Amino acid sequence: MAPMSPRRANYTRDRHPFKACCAICGVALSAEDAWMQIVGEDGIPENVNEIHPFYENPEGDKLDLTDWLDDVRFLVDKSPDFHHMKYHRDEQESYIVPFHDECFQILQEYLGPDEIDVTVLYDTFVGLSIDEDTCMTVGLLGITSRYEAAELLSSQTLSFRKDAEYLSISPMEIPELDSFYEALPLLQLSDSDTEQASIPSRVPSSDPFRRLAPEMLYMVASNMHIIDVLKWRSASPAAASCPLSNAFWKGRVHQDMAWLFDFPELSREAELQVDWERVFWFLKFTSNPLNDGKIDGLTNRRYIWEEQCPQIALPYAFKLATKNVDIRNLEAQVRNMSMEKGEALTHPAPLKVTQHCPTLFNNLAELDTIEPVLVVSWTEHGDLASIDIEKNGRSESDGHMYLDDRELKDKVVLVERVPIPRDDWLTGLGFAIKEGECWVVYSRNMEDDDFVEDVNMEDVEERRVLTEQRRIVGLDVYFAKQQPVHLGAHGEAYNSIRVARDKFVVGLTMTRRTYRGTISHAALIQGPAMYCLGKERFVQSR
Repeated sequence: MAPMSPRRANYTRDRHPFKACCAICGVALSAEDAWMQIVGEDGIPENVNEIHPFYENPEGDKLDLTDWLDDVRFLVDKSPDFHHMKYHRDEQESYIVPFHDECFQILQEYLGPDEIDVTVLYDTFVGLSIDEDTCMTVGLLGITSRYEAAELLSSQTLSFRKDAEYLSISPMEIPELDSFYEALPLLQLSDSDTEQASIPSRVPSSDPFRRLAPEMLYMVASNMHIIDVLKWRSASPAAASCPLSNAFWKGRVHQDMAWLFDFPELSREAELQVDWERVFWFLKFTSNPLNDGKIDGLTNRRYIWEEQCPQIALPYAFKLATKNVDIRNLEAQVRNMSMEKGEALTHPAPLKVTQHCPTLFNNLAELDTIEPVLVVSWTEHGDLASIDIEKNGRSESDGHMYLDDRELKDKVVLVERVPIPRDDWLTGLGFAIKEGECWVVYSRNMEDDDFVEDVNMEDVEERRVLTEQRRIVGLDVYFAKQQPVHLGAHGEAYNSIRVARDKFVVGLTMTRRTYRGTISHAALIQGPAMYCLGKERFVQSR
């Protein structure tokens, strides 16, 4: 099921150690147990009295600017029908991606004007989080350093270490920035953009840039990072002789400071009066965490924009453009596609999963001639790692590259290929399952004073607890005409999915657990048989 749209919620904490963190900025969010309270249209959450400040800044004037830390959204793989969520996953609980509402707003600005595909966004966050049961170790995003900047005090208040306080201040509500916008520095009467540049005769002949025209020097400077421009001008008298106009500095503000997405729109006349060089250096200085005069909220926004968002945007853009692209292309050709789902194949259910939907063909014109190949991978422990489909020498997962460096039992050590001949077609899959071992646990009502061991056993509740995981250890591939092909081992249980009589198989939906990289569920994508009428390869003779 596709992820729900991000929902507005408020966060409260209890006495457990902090374990969850914002998936975007990396700041610790709450304790292991969290209460999610849905906010209504009026903006008022349920149980208002249970909402507590997340961070108490000793500076009273900044206290209000930390309220944003309580405003959290959740992204899950399906819409939950409960308010209480644990980040330390219990059985059957879905993985939850939490992030501050304001961090999500910044990410939206970074990704551009198009509406965010929350399904792809969820998959992106799941892929970036490298542990199984929490979102604490989003290692690729530098979460650890952000988490270590915060400390849980004895008062159960999250505080921040010296010079890291800016991480707690709102990156969207920035009073100092608003005041600066209202009174932008203006050019002095003596300033002018009409100064003509020329190469002075005193430029040494050893300067390789002395032969370039001033216009060319200006063009070079306009396409360099500002730090490189300054170094260049200090090393080359010719470059230093080329004045940097007010228009140059205006361009640097818009080019280098895209995180100023709320910069006010100015009329052409007002733009000409602004001293853009002073604007640039003021904003650059006050957004640097190393400067004592920094504006905390602006520094936090710049950090989120420049350090965190790119690491999320890159895999998001890739997945948005390429993931399941084949099935998306077929949707316009094969109407009324459906899924034939089987039962849960593994236990316990994985916390973090990603789905891929490889197809058996690229377009309807190929149905008579294409010879797809099922590519099946197995781990060293004997678990089914993946089922992919190769068509014309290419598979969709080539671009996604399943991890091949997993350690020990989860490392892929065997890849098998099952070709589908031109006169036959896939009709189903069967899974051999190795059941996990169980312990039998007996429990009784502890308030039963009359309980006597071995006497009142009929009052004892018997409960079976799995000590090993239920795993997929074998695979059968069913065809319309030829005998099934068996791969892997045989198990104690068996589960199969077969195409419906009035359908034909279009592709597969493969659900893989992110942490271990093994299959946890699979389904057949099927289309109406009307698209393959008269084609001999689809007629089932078995």
